[in-house]
Amino acid sequence: MEEEKIAVVDAEHNPDLDVKITLVASDGVEVGVSYGALCASEVLKNMCDETGVLEGLSTDPTSKAYNIPVSNSSGEILTLIVSYMERYRDRPEQPEPEQGAGGAKPAPEMDDWEREFIKLSGMEQNKRAIFDVLLVSNYLKLRKLVAISAYTIACRLKGKTPETIRTEFGVDDDLTAEEKAQLEKEDRFIQDKDGKK
Repeated sequence: MEEEKIAVVDAEHNPDLDVKITLVASDGVEVGVSYGALCASEVLKNMCDETGVLEGLSTDPTSKAYNIPVSNSSGEILTLIVSYMERYRDRPEQPEPEQGAGGAKPAPEMDDWEREFIKLSGMEQNKRAIFDVLLVSNYLKLRKLVAISAYTIACRLKGKTPETIRTEFGVDDDLTAEEKAQLEKEDRFIQDKDGKK
């Protein structure tokens, strides 16, 4: 029995151990994640380390007192993110890509599993899901998933008018007629100044 305690506590030094930690979404859904996968998120790893979750689970593995809340995510989105984290638990964190011409970052490199993840998770069709994945993965500091989500959104927005984007993504137009007229006037001024009109 003493060996089990040592193995669980030692998980911090050996992330390959499959110690399961429970994350709790805002809707109460509990999602299990291995400590090795959880370490992909700097935020979750710090929460785990600072609250003594591993030590607590070593003394009482069934205690709900050691669950980690992720209050800005629904269970559906958290489940998607955990599946991504588990898939790439052994992949080292990629360095931030260099900005290209005009300050734009290059498209993230995606393997076949990541492309399928975007398709099968419904993020290509469900407009809200991709935004939620982006927000939660940004909060959890999962850089690669942030890059993939942002790229997917950018591809959807490319070449669309503001009106089309508002309609497609359900964004309310909160500008008054006067504000719109002012923006059009400023836009014309900028285009005239640049010699584009």
